[in-house]
Amino acid sequence: MTQAIAGGIIFAIIMIIIARANRKKSYKYNAAAINEMDGHDFEEYCARLLEINGFRNVRTTQKSGDRGIDILCEKNGETYAIQCKRHSGKISRKAVQEAYTGMAIYQCDIGAILTNSDFAQSAINDANDLGIKLWNGTHLRNMHTVK
Repeated sequence: MTQAIAGGIIFAIIMIIIARANRKKSYKYNAAAINEMDGHDFEEYCARLLEINGFRNVRTTQKSGDRGIDILCEKNGETYAIQCKRHSGKISRKAVQEAYTGMAIYQCDIGAILTNSDFAQSAINDANDLGIKLWNGTHLRNMHTVK
């Protein structure tokens, strides 16, 4: 089985879990399945998770030329430009700079980075200075239970 097929199967399983979660409002976080996703599958997964958490008009950007932003959406009257990072290491300040630039290009109110991992201290410092929200792996896990 090729990696693409395996990734597609894992993505389908995650989407089934999310669909069921839409009914139950709670489901189990599966880090192993997330770690097997490719970047595009992770973006789609995050988009569905944002919808479950009350974000509206959730849409993924085109794969190439996305200007550092993977998802555009709205919540509580504010527009969001979100960069998704499925990563095994810490997310660098470069991602924060890309999210900030993308937020301005897409003319959104809030820029954010959503990851299964964590952030380097330099990324945290830059995000604080630029007003970019950082949603790490713990935040991602917590999004699985809608309050």
